[in-house]
Amino acid sequence: MTLFESSILGLGAVGAGLLGYVRFVEPERPIVERVTVPIPSLPTHLHGLTIALLSDFHYHSGERQPYFRRVIQQTNALKPDLVALAGDFIAYYAEDIFWIADALAQLSARYGVYAVLGNHDGRDGYPHKAIVTAYGLRHAGLCLLENEAVQLDGFAVAGTESLYYGRPNLAQALRHVPTEMPTILLAHEPDYADLAVLDGRVTLQLSGHTHGGQVVFPYLRPLYLPIFGRKYISGLHKINDMHLYVTRGVGVSHNGRVRFRCPPEITLLTLAGAA
Repeated sequence: MTLFESSILGLGAVGAGLLGYVRFVEPERPIVERVTVPIPSLPTHLHGLTIALLSDFHYHSGERQPYFRRVIQQTNALKPDLVALAGDFIAYYAEDIFWIADALAQLSARYGVYAVLGNHDGRDGYPHKAIVTAYGLRHAGLCLLENEAVQLDGFAVAGTESLYYGRPNLAQALRHVPTEMPTILLAHEPDYADLAVLDGRVTLQLSGHTHGGQVVFPYLRPLYLPIFGRKYISGLHKINDMHLYVTRGVGVSHNGRVRFRCPPEITLLTLAGAA
C-alpha cells in the first residue's frame, strides 16, 4: 500500500469517526449547565430559587425515548423549585405530543412545571397542530401558558405564544400581575427579549429555539440560526434591567441530526440577590 493510499484510508477513518461522534455521541450526552442569575431587587425569600429549563425536544414518532426518559431523570435529580419548558416538543406530527407530554409529566418541582409552545408545535398544519399540541400538554397535567401568567409565592411565571406562528401578547399575559412582582417569562424565541424588555416588568426571560447553533466551529458564528434566534444565540444575557437565558436545548433539528461542540443542555438556574 502506498503512502497516498494509506493517507486516504486514514482520512476516511477520521471522517467516519467524526461523523459517528456528531451523530451518535454528542447528541446523547446532555450537560447540566448551572447558572446564577444576579437580581439586585430580588425579594429575600426568593434568594436561591432554582429553575430547571428544558427546550427543543423535537420528539418524532417513537425515536429516542430512552434518551428523553434519561433527561427527565437527570432533571428530577437536580430537585429544582420550578421547571420551565420552552417549547418545540414535537418535530412533525401533532399526535407525537401524547408520548412526550406523558413523559414530561413525570417532572417534579415544588412550584410546578410550566410550558409554552414553540414554532414546531404550531407550524405545518396550524391551527390543527397547535390545538392538538396544547391539548396533549394539558391532558398530561402540564401548565401551558398562552399569553397568560400564574402568580406563585411572591413571583409570577408568564408565557407568550410563539413569534413564528402565534400572536405573542405580553401585556395580556401580565394584565393581572402586580407591577412590582418579579416575573419569569417563557418565550420560545429569544429575540423576543428586545420587545419584552420594553414592558419593564419582566425580570428573567427563558428561551430556546436556537439549539445554540447545534454545529459550532471555533471562532465562527454558527452556520445556521433560525429566524427570531439570530441575535441571542445561547447563554445568559443582560438587556437593560432584564436577564435572558437561552438554552441549547435537549433535542436535535431533523434538518440536521448532529451536534458538534454544542452538546444538549439541561439548565439549572439559581436566582441570587445583590452581592
